[in-house]
Order: sequence, then C-alpha cells, then structure tokens
Amino acid sequence: MAERLLMDRYHLYPEVWFHLGGYRAFQFQGRIYILIPMKDVHGNGLPKKQEIATFLTAQGVNGIAHVQPTNDGDLTVRSEEEEFCLLVMPSLKGNGETKGAQLPNLKVANELAFFHQGGKLYVQNHEQPFDLPWKSYWIRRLEQMENWYLHLREQSNPSEMDQLVLLTYPYVMGVSENAIQCIQDCLLDHGKESINQGMTTTHWRFHEQTWFIVQQHWMFYKLTTDFSVDHFTRDLSEWIRDHWEKNAWEKDKWNVVQSFLSDYQQIQPLAMLDWKLLLARLMFPVSFFQCVETYYESKDEGKRELMKKRLLHWITTSKERENRIGELLQMGEQFVNFPLSFPYWVKTSLNQTSLFR
Repeated sequence: MAERLLMDRYHLYPEVWFHLGGYRAFQFQGRIYILIPMKDVHGNGLPKKQEIATFLTAQGVNGIAHVQPTNDGDLTVRSEEEEFCLLVMPSLKGNGETKGAQLPNLKVANELAFFHQGGKLYVQNHEQPFDLPWKSYWIRRLEQMENWYLHLREQSNPSEMDQLVLLTYPYVMGVSENAIQCIQDCLLDHGKESINQGMTTTHWRFHEQTWFIVQQHWMFYKLTTDFSVDHFTRDLSEWIRDHWEKNAWEKDKWNVVQSFLSDYQQIQPLAMLDWKLLLARLMFPVSFFQCVETYYESKDEGKRELMKKRLLHWITTSKERENRIGELLQMGEQFVNFPLSFPYWVKTSLNQTSLFR
C-alpha cells in the first residue's frame, strides 16, 4: 500500500527499503526518504514545522530533512492503515552510510547550541511573541491527575497499579508544586521578557537518538517533524532526563551529563535564569504522568505492564533523581559563581521528600 501511494501521490519509486531510527525509509535516485506516521508528530502542525525548517536551512543549519509535498501540494497522505508524511533527506556528496547512532556528546552539545542560536532569529522575526507555556500546562496536568487520584480513592477493590498511584500521588503533588513555584519565582525575579529571550526552535523530545549521523560526513540529520518552539532549556532537560533514566543513575553517567552541559556552554553559556528553568523542568515529574496516563488510556496489556514496570522504576529511583538534581544545582552555582536564588524549602525538598529512605 505504501509503495502504491508513493508512486501515485509522489511519483517516487522505492529502489531499496530499510529502517532508520525506527521508521521505514527508502532510497530513490540517490536520495533518502523517511515515512513518518502522523501519530508520532506532536506539537505544532506540519505547516509551522516546515516554516521552521525552511528558516533554519536559510540560516545555514545543516542536515534538515524537509517535508516532501505530494504532487498536489498536500503535506500528508492517508492509507487504509494510517496517515503519514514523507521527509526527504538533504543530498550529500559521496557515499556516506546513514544510520541512527548514539552521537559523541561534544559534537551533539555544540551542534545543539548552534541550532538554538539559529532558532532565536526565527522567534525574533515572528510577528506573534512566544510565551513560556510550562506553568499553565503543569497546573492543568496536575489538576487532572488529582481528579484521577480522588477517583481511585473511591474504588473498593483497587488494582496493583491503582495502589501505586495512590501511594505516589502525594509525593508527586509536592514535587510538582515545587517545580511550578520555581517557574513563578522566575517570572517574579526576572520578568517575562527575560524568559522569552531564551525562546528558540527546539524539539518535542530531544534525546540521544533524536538526530542521525552520516558516517564519513559527520553530519547530523534533523527531522522537521521533531521541531517545536520553546525555551532552549527544554532540549537540555529532556536530553538529561532521558540519559538518566536509560542509564540507571550510574555515577559515571553523571560525568557524561556534566560534560554535555559544559560543552554546550562553550557555545552558549547558561545564565542564572536558565539554570533555574533547567532545574524546574527536571523537577517536574513528567515521567510519572506519562506512565500513569499511558497505562489507563491503553487497552494493550503488554503496554500496560510496561508502564507499570516503568512507574515502579521511577518510584525506586526517587532518591537518586533528587540527588542528581541537587548536584546540578551545585554545578549551576559554580558556573554563574553565585548562589541560585532557589527558596530554602525547594533546596531542602531535594534531600527530604523521597518516597523511600
């Protein structure tokens, strides 16, 4: 079905199929194309994402895979199974092998900083201002979870997952309120305009596998469907969170995070405000919300069991997570050479609110 759509709607005739970063991809006349299911595209709509990609390419950002319109100018097509869009990789000279890879941290951090610098021009040139959405989004998400928590309390025969949520929600509520208060303090101490100066092009979820590497060229491929607009610390925090959760909080993995942030700051130093926003985003327990929401929304027993295991892991690593955030706070104070004005109750919460001691 995909091949018929590609021939009918794009006049493309796949020569060889393969997988790239979990997506189906094919080659035709020396160009690489990737099929992206629309269920995997979040945030801004495709026209806005394509606008971002076009602007960044004009600014000299390399390796962007743009949306390929159909012959009729449509950005998406629908098969009997699903809707998807097609991305076309930029052409390269030579024969580099393309594959998903865990990239060298120094290169990723430097490239990400340059990517953010180019994106700030996009935000500055935009007619409508972009405001930081975190506080209102977190409050809404916390309110929804509180309603679900109250619902579970009324259950006469709670399941194992129900009991986990009932156990952890008071802790989650406290940590979430800490993160929300940190954002409010940033607004009061620094002002909305100062925060908005850090708004730029970002990714929906930036992690170690978000970009692809082309061997022999060392070019980072960036997918237009990942693009969004937010404060640049969004990408930093998501990379750190993903790295922590995948590497079981090993001490040497903390050194990787330190190197990543140090390398990023060689290009774009973090100010006091940036460190506060980075810490606030890491404090907000988004992994808890994702596990719980996915579990109760899914009818797939395999996925539900996976979410339950992830939640258990999140609970049992609460102490390690808080210790890492405390270490980041100290690292930030060293970089700005001044104590970060976190309220005392926030600092003490990093050492006293864990579920298990």
